[in-house]
Amino acid sequence: RKEQLKSFLRNDIGTEWREDGSNKSDKYLRNRVRNELMPLLSNLMGGEDVLSKRLAAWEAQARSVKEDVTHRAEQYLRENHAGGGSSRYFDLRRRGSGTGR
Repeated sequence: RKEQLKSFLRNDIGTEWREDGSNKSDKYLRNRVRNELMPLLSNLMGGEDVLSKRLAAWEAQARSVKEDVTHRAEQYLRENHAGGGSSRYFDLRRRGSGTGR
């Protein structure tokens, strides 16, 4: 992808790619992710295209789960808080945390 961007800049826009010198340093976590983790994941998954598709699928699944949990929580709150019910939405002490709080 980076090479495609460089080619686009050079051929279509008429400018050159600029690389920030800090991008190659492992000083920042984002760089270690980009420089070490992403290539490893790409290799393990069978290439960048496969990894990209897998990440997109995980993102869609996470979004779906979030929407479902939000819907269920809102429904629970409507059903259990309407009509003068308890003013506490969630009483964590009822869950038997064992902390004595």
